[in-house]
Amino acid sequence: MRNSDTHETTATTRHRVGHEVQEASTFTAQFDAAKAALAGQLDDAAQRVKALSPKSGALARVGTSVQGSLSNTERYLRSHSATDLVSDFTTVVQRYPLPFVLGAIGVAIGILVTGRTPPRPSAARGSVKRTARSTTATTAH
Repeated sequence: MRNSDTHETTATTRHRVGHEVQEASTFTAQFDAAKAALAGQLDDAAQRVKALSPKSGALARVGTSVQGSLSNTERYLRSHSATDLVSDFTTVVQRYPLPFVLGAIGVAIGILVTGRTPPRPSAARGSVKRTARSTTATTAH
């Protein structure tokens, strides 16, 4: 291999690695933003459950349990990295494969029955807004 070939190969590899690092950085930023948004929604839901739960009785115990689960999940998301989440998810799937497989089959059946795939994260926000508007328009008639 000539010196100029080595230089070109090195430059090409350096460019490719730089591009992959940039893509990984972008993905990580998007994942962190989605994780923070989800944690915020879980916190909001926990606060709503607390506000709407009765102060005593069986429903109060259920509300306290639901609020605790939502709050724990919110804290977990905020305190763990993407790597931790993937590692924990992998561990759960390996430890309990049957519920995961059944869930995947349920999603596949849902897609086949409805003929629709789940929305992409960026499209999901828009579809929620459209649904809210169409619901408002429907109830106004």
